[in-house]
Amino acid sequence: MATINGKNYSSPRNINLKDGLLLFGDTYSADPFGNDTNGLYTNTSNQLVFVHQGTSTIIGTGGGGATPT
Repeated sequence: MATINGKNYSSPRNINLKDGLLLFGDTYSADPFGNDTNGLYTNTSNQLVFVHQGTSTIIGTGGGGATPT
């Protein structure tokens, strides 16, 4: 297993971490996570979505959308 700054990482299916870039290999029409999970995914509109315990926020949208912290 490879390490970065002493922390292990791997290349799970459909996600690639290389040279500081995070690439998503698939899109989802609905939240692929459960209610008790946090994560990032791309939707079918090619928008980056942050999910926090069942609540989804599209990152980078205008109009006063919440910024995840």
